[in-house]
Amino acid sequence: MPGMKSKKLNEWRHQNGVWAENRKYQSLNWFNSELRNRILENFEADSEIMVLRKRLGNAVLDGEITPDRAADTILKTIIKNNS
Repeated sequence: MPGMKSKKLNEWRHQNGVWAENRKYQSLNWFNSELRNRILENFEADSEIMVLRKRLGNAVLDGEITPDRAADTILKTIIKNNS
């Protein structure tokens, strides 16, 4: 019976801490996802940063600046504005 095997597997997972361990990593992943989302929300709510993002995005498209340099510029501006 497939249902019995599944039930025994679930019991084994609970007894051996597999569920608890998985839950810890799910919580960590949830935390990281929330952090990323909130950083992006704050980033996108800042009109100065959005203007800079557009300008640097165009500069990347035109080959005037590398993507990593553009990202560094934005991050440095965010850090400066928040210190």
